[in-house]
Amino acid sequence: MISTLYVNFKASKQCPQGFVLFNSHCYYFSLEKKSWNDSRKDCKERGADLVVIETEEKQGTWFWVDESQLDVGYWSDGEPNSYQGKNEDCVHTYRKKDALNNWNDARCNTSWYWVCEKPE
Repeated sequence: MISTLYVNFKASKQCPQGFVLFNSHCYYFSLEKKSWNDSRKDCKERGADLVVIETEEKQGTWFWVDESQLDVGYWSDGEPNSYQGKNEDCVHTYRKKDALNNWNDARCNTSWYWVCEKPE
């Protein structure tokens, strides 16, 4: 009697070229700076979108790219503040000692590095 052994396995997830796998998600880290709109356009062209960061600290009314309301965030002290009355309606992060509270509101036409996330 000949028996055949079938092994079912789930292939390990692979990310497209230029993306990095982390916690079962694929991320693209930009090497150039662009405005928020241009960054999002770049992500969309890669079949992704700007990363959505889920947080615990309550904040004001901000919205993610998927139009869900941001109720919590990792804001730096005193942020968001729309500094000097500027329309700072976008968020960027920066390096500082307090790695968990490093969000700053910024003008959307300011160029920054960005991160894309591929949907599952």
